[in-house]
Amino acid sequence: MINYKVLKSASKVSLSTTDVDGEFKITKKTYDPDTGEAQDDQILLVTMPIVDAEIENHANKQADEKGYKEDWEQLKVDLGAL
Repeated sequence: MINYKVLKSASKVSLSTTDVDGEFKITKKTYDPDTGEAQDDQILLVTMPIVDAEIENHANKQADEKGYKEDWEQLKVDLGAL
C-alpha cells in the first residue's frame, strides 16, 4: 500500500479483521486536495496472499520503489498482529 507507513504514523489509516476468514479491512482517511475537507473513507479488503504478492512484486524493483515495498512489509506485520 503506497505511503502506508506515513499514513499509519499520522493516524490516517486503520486495520481490522472481517467476518471472512483471512480477510482484513484497511480504512484510509481521504480529503479533498483543494479544500482539505474530509471525504468518505476509502476501504480496501485484502488477504495475506495479496500482501505477499505485492511484496514479492516489488522485491526486485529499483531502489526508488524501495519505500513502496517497505510500506507493504509494514502492512503485513501490522495485519499479522491483529
